[in-house]
Parts: sequence; C-alpha cells; structure tokens
Amino acid sequence: DAASARTAQQRYSSAYSSVVSLGKAVPPSEEVPSLMYQLAQATNEKHVQFNSITTGGGVGSSSAGSASSTVAAAAASAGFTQMPFTFVFGGSFNDLYHLFQQLNAATVRTSSGGLQVSGRLLTLQAVKLEPAATEDSSGQLTGTITATA
Repeated sequence: DAASARTAQQRYSSAYSSVVSLGKAVPPSEEVPSLMYQLAQATNEKHVQFNSITTGGGVGSSSAGSASSTVAAAAASAGFTQMPFTFVFGGSFNDLYHLFQQLNAATVRTSSGGLQVSGRLLTLQAVKLEPAATEDSSGQLTGTITATA
C-alpha cells in the first residue's frame, strides 16, 4: 500500500496538469471571454486584427467534412454540447495564413491516437479569405473562420 501511495503521489502533478488542460480545452460553459482572450493573444502574435466573434448559425451544415462529423458524434456521445462560432480577422495573406495554421495546430492527434490540445478545443469547419472591404486596404484580406468549440 505504501509503494502504491508513493507512485500515486509521484503521478499527482502530471494528473493535475492534465485535468487543468482538459478544463481549458472543454470548459463546463461557453466561456466566451476566455476564448476571446486566447484568440486576441494569437492575433497579436501574428499581427492580425481580430474584428468580430459571433455565436451560433452557419456551422454544422451538410458541407462539413467527415472529420468534423466524427468529432461532432464523439462530442455528442460524451455529453458535450458543441458551440458554433464565426470569427472574422483582418490582415495580410501571410499573417492570416500563420494565424490559421496556429489555430489548426492547437489540436493534434498523437501517435497513440489521443488528442493533445493547447488552449480551447476548436474544430475548424471552414476558412474563407476575401479582399478587405475598405478602400485603403491595399493587400489586406478579411479572413472568416467558422468553428465549433
């Protein structure tokens, strides 16, 4: 029993860290302010303007990919409610590309088949780039992401 207790004590720090990461990845409620903070940090690092965030609508349509459908089915069977979001960013092609790459890389499937999540668990449904709507925005684009958390 004493050896088992020592082993459990040694694993406690790692287990606690895992629980904290899971709490950040899949919070018990929408936690929109923390999601906005995470996105604001990422956009500041990539020199991109975070224009807006909206909840609901436009996500989960029949055009969503099979990977998204798999994640949706797994989330539903685990008792999680998916929250659809639409994010709009502004910046150059390279800056938006690096931001989208960072957001996509926040969830990685490990070699053992598990997920490694840094920050909030987001499933990117669609990414759209188009020229910015303002006249003085030479070379600037508007990037729109539809995702579920």
